[in-house]
Amino acid sequence: MSNHSRPSVHKVPLDLIFSGPFPAASAQWSEVPLVNLEPHMSAVRAVLQGKGGFDSYWELTQSDADQGEPAGDRRAWEKEVARRIRRYARSWMPAHPTIGRYDRDRLILADGHLRCCVYKVQGKRWIRAKLLPDAASRWDARPTEPLSRAVARQNRKSFYTPVEHERFRTQRVSRKGSDRLDLIRGFLGPIRERRLSVLDVGCNIGYYSFHLARQGFEVVGVESDAQHFEVAESLRQMYGLDVELWQGPFESYAPARRFDVVLGLTVFWHFLPPKGSPDVGDRARALTKQLETLVGHALIWESGARGQEEIDLIRSNTGLKHFTLLGQTAGTGVHRQFGVFTRVPVNEAVSQLRGGGRDGGDGRRATLISPPAILEAGTAMQIPASRAG
Repeated sequence: MSNHSRPSVHKVPLDLIFSGPFPAASAQWSEVPLVNLEPHMSAVRAVLQGKGGFDSYWELTQSDADQGEPAGDRRAWEKEVARRIRRYARSWMPAHPTIGRYDRDRLILADGHLRCCVYKVQGKRWIRAKLLPDAASRWDARPTEPLSRAVARQNRKSFYTPVEHERFRTQRVSRKGSDRLDLIRGFLGPIRERRLSVLDVGCNIGYYSFHLARQGFEVVGVESDAQHFEVAESLRQMYGLDVELWQGPFESYAPARRFDVVLGLTVFWHFLPPKGSPDVGDRARALTKQLETLVGHALIWESGARGQEEIDLIRSNTGLKHFTLLGQTAGTGVHRQFGVFTRVPVNEAVSQLRGGGRDGGDGRRATLISPPAILEAGTAMQIPASRAG
């Protein structure tokens, strides 16, 4: 076999890895981010963290004869799965996960789902994976020159969020972890029936805009800082993603539509009046007017330094009366609140976002999916557990 026809090993970002295709009975788990691959993630958490369980993974393997899992005694099957998970967790295995396809800046697994979920639960950011030849050539062809020029022009020494390319992997990053991304993906779930519209307010270099675009969502990123915007434009070229970027202050952004989801992560505190001021202030009024106009179903939010004031401002001055805490996050030396504002109770909003309450394109009724990252974070959100298959 020639070198050109062999898989090649690359170091890749774990958050760009998506599940491969599953049979029709389990199609809801096809091409979803690892954090949304509930059957595998639940089994891994059961073994490594004492949370979760094996039920949905058992159902998936029983519905898929091609998975090669033991179909007999469940107790023996669980012991074997647990043994594999512990083995994957102990060391890097010589048999790396295999990436079968690269498209929309996603690395689609051909093999190694359980192993990748172990790495995800362990908190790894980058792993070694085997890429099949076509996937490898496309992955290697991502252009880095525009970003390199922007970094040199700005004399930039760091990024706020990671750049998903090995050449920039060691660059200093203010917020390295994927805790916020996991909470967002967990809340939204593995949506397959709808192409959600998302507005990312204060998108910085576009980290969340690009990740949600990889999931097929229609994304607009708004950023007022010219240097952040230049880097975001460079990354859009490198990733080859269809994301609309708009430069300017959020209060001046005036599209003729609402968005299903709006992101506002550690940005709204800039709009608050001086502490102790008796008046809300013009900037805060402009903010709440924009939110009332632009938020369709959900505003996903992370606090700044004055989180409760932000919550009170939004609930008192918009129709987003329902607030649900999804988890606690930390970044730049500050512990923060992470939650979601909705116009209706959160379960109803989630059902609307995921297509619940109406038939999907295949005639099956849509089901709510439990977001494992949210449940792990200890939220009070009551979302029914999902059924795989």
